[in-house]
Amino acid sequence: MGDRYAADGKTDRRSAPRPLLGVRNVSTSGLCSCKNEVSVSSRVFVQNVEVYTRAQLPQDWAMTQNNLGNALQEQGTRTGGEAGQRLLAEAVAAYRAALEVYTRAQLPQQWATTQNNLGTALQEQGTRTGGEAGQRLLAEAVAAYRAALEVFSLEHTAPYWVQTTRNLTATLLHLGDLPGLAAAIEDLLRAEPDNVKLYIVALSIYHEILFDFPAAERVSKVWVERHAYDLSARSKLAEALLTVGRLEEAVAALEGLLSQQSNGETPVEGVLDPDTELALRLLEIIANSGLGAKAALAGARNEAHTLLLGQPDSFAVGWSFQGTRHFVATDPAFEAERDQLLALLDAAGKDRDTLLSALHGIAVEPIADE
Repeated sequence: MGDRYAADGKTDRRSAPRPLLGVRNVSTSGLCSCKNEVSVSSRVFVQNVEVYTRAQLPQDWAMTQNNLGNALQEQGTRTGGEAGQRLLAEAVAAYRAALEVYTRAQLPQQWATTQNNLGTALQEQGTRTGGEAGQRLLAEAVAAYRAALEVFSLEHTAPYWVQTTRNLTATLLHLGDLPGLAAAIEDLLRAEPDNVKLYIVALSIYHEILFDFPAAERVSKVWVERHAYDLSARSKLAEALLTVGRLEEAVAALEGLLSQQSNGETPVEGVLDPDTELALRLLEIIANSGLGAKAALAGARNEAHTLLLGQPDSFAVGWSFQGTRHFVATDPAFEAERDQLLALLDAAGKDRDTLLSALHGIAVEPIADE
């Protein structure tokens, strides 16, 4: 379940209500400890709705509707089965009632906080409901979060923007919307630029699943600009340069990563492990093949062959190569050697002898006898 906000914008899993004209708060911090307390909260807010009429005190009425929604949502989340679903539906109704008063034009902050809260209730409803009906509820939750993010910004309301964006990513994951999920995670990286998990997930979705290579290159470049000594990230950037078709830049990046290793130097970034080094050699083979650089291709293949001979029989490259495989399979630059290159990528994840055989299949001069 995502985080909610009280009517004044303060966030809490329990969403502590703002003081209501002398009505004592049930809780002003932390999670409620039991269902009874949440039920009491609901009754208090219902009583206030009866006191604060929409006609006479519209903002107080809307604030109480929002806080009633928070209490009902908490109670519904703690309650299973149909009873829990009824409470969640009541929470949704309360938030929608508040939004009849809170408008983006006149009360943007309250409108945005209530949109976030509506999203969390719809998200809980959707995940419980499942099926097509659940998908529709999750889509409504996404719409509510995105509405809130029209007001919340990283520059001016960072905590609320971050939490709502996190709620959005969780819902997009449940919904199975991978393009939206990757975009939301990439956006979240602006607030958390050192969060390696976010970087890896965004890059993996873009490059290995969606084959959105420009987006993968963009994410990689931003990360490497901030983390210049991240050897893994620099390797992934080299792969991204390859799959956006900037083959000469890819070769230069690959050579930069591999040259110090070949010269026996120890770069600041650290030493390449055999898995990464061989993956880079395979990328070097592919890039030079696309450029028609036969001599460089032969050199890269021979280096890969020599490295592979020193590995155990069970050795396999741990990289996915799904994005690179798609690129090789579809780009005209690889038409002449496409089958051999695809066989090479397929062999990379198997064992040493299979990969050695695939290296021998690359159409340049034969490898010298071992």
